[in-house]
Amino acid sequence: MQATPSSNAAVELIALTKRYGQGSAAVDGIHLRIAPNSYCCLLGPSGCGKSTTLRMIAGHESTTSGDILLDNRNITDLPAAARGTAMMFQSFALFPHLSALDNVAFSLKMKGVGKTERRAKAQALLERVAMGHLSARLPGELSGGQQQRVALARALITQPRVLLLDEPLSALDPFLRIQMRAELRHWQKELGLTFIHVTHSQEEAMALADTMVVMNHGHIEQVGPPYTVYNQPASEFVARFMGGHNVLTTSGGKVAVRNDHIRLSSDSTSDWAATVSDVEYQGTFVLLGLHLDGQAASDPVSVMLPEADFLRYPYQPGDRAQLHWDPTLLTRCPPVRARGGRLQRRHLNFVFNPSLPTVPRSIHVRSPLASKQLIGIPAATCCKARAGLAGILASGLSPAIAQEKITLRYLGTAVNQDKKIAEKFEADTGIKIQYVAVTTDDVTKRAGHRAQQLRPDRHRILLAEEDRAHRQPQRHR
Repeated sequence: MQATPSSNAAVELIALTKRYGQGSAAVDGIHLRIAPNSYCCLLGPSGCGKSTTLRMIAGHESTTSGDILLDNRNITDLPAAARGTAMMFQSFALFPHLSALDNVAFSLKMKGVGKTERRAKAQALLERVAMGHLSARLPGELSGGQQQRVALARALITQPRVLLLDEPLSALDPFLRIQMRAELRHWQKELGLTFIHVTHSQEEAMALADTMVVMNHGHIEQVGPPYTVYNQPASEFVARFMGGHNVLTTSGGKVAVRNDHIRLSSDSTSDWAATVSDVEYQGTFVLLGLHLDGQAASDPVSVMLPEADFLRYPYQPGDRAQLHWDPTLLTRCPPVRARGGRLQRRHLNFVFNPSLPTVPRSIHVRSPLASKQLIGIPAATCCKARAGLAGILASGLSPAIAQEKITLRYLGTAVNQDKKIAEKFEADTGIKIQYVAVTTDDVTKRAGHRAQQLRPDRHRILLAEEDRAHRQPQRHR
């Protein structure tokens, strides 16, 4: 599942991949666009790749392939300090021997900012997070919630454009977690920053996020607002992982039905008969566990009954019940497609720099239909900046990609961006071109970096490359 394209994105991940050694990919070619000034939660089970993705955005983890854009600026190869991001860690990572004030001011001290100035800025931020009166205390003298506020102030003092949060609430007790959840949302709105928050808690993600990203085995399963993800799960995995759903096998395939949409009766018949196996009182509602007739005991069904309904008919373990629901409330779970199936979405990145001292004989572009095949484009058509894109598009590339729906991303300086070419090409082929502005230095550095990676023994510059396509994985659930 890919994120829906938008005109603007604070953070964009393009075919981002992380592989450790020869093993399977921890993050496998994901595409994601995160809107500016939004709260995005990366959600999934342990080992799904969410924390690895966050660390790659932060610059604490190198990428195997793919790109990371921040405000249309490629930050993939930049050090963490130069990216415009800040990180809040799960453990808060406060210096135990420094006061709250000195913890917040520490990064400015490392940058050589004077003591008076850095302390004034740190105090102002502590006041903003309601910790000004405790600025002299050591971290050990603060509660968990207070330590989190200090950690937030320390992250904000670098004036980041994006704040990254790695399970910041997991170490707090349940009551404080709910309180700090509200504070995080308030801070995000007040500061107007983009927050990217990693969590394994479905409840936490739904409470905080404008956009939820559900991940599994290094892939993105679904992206969308909490309401959509919960009520319209895109796959069986999402329905089961989000909770509150039962996945049932019908003659028309697998469907998901919310446990609060199921009604029980004991005096009528239906195609879904079951035996009550468990009763859990939850206060305002009662959660029943049931085993369907003819189904494995390892795949129970849960039903949420309002407390008043349960009191009218108090089911007990061993009781028989008939299950009913409104067919219009079902969500169909599409079958999982195998890895190597039809591509969901594809991007090509074109990098053209006419100021390079040596122009190669041809520009090599990886074919989108065969990742190892190369298409040669005469360099004579690409010797001028505005002719660069036109030459690429006019040299046989469009027939090669005609079978796939593609967005072309053209990375180049402002002089390379010609809207007339883009409009004509979209009208002729239906393929949209999206320009991404970069500086000449960025283009030169990136082209040289790719050349060293691909052919370190020969002087060759690769000016265009294909982002690896995201494919649906084959998984047995």
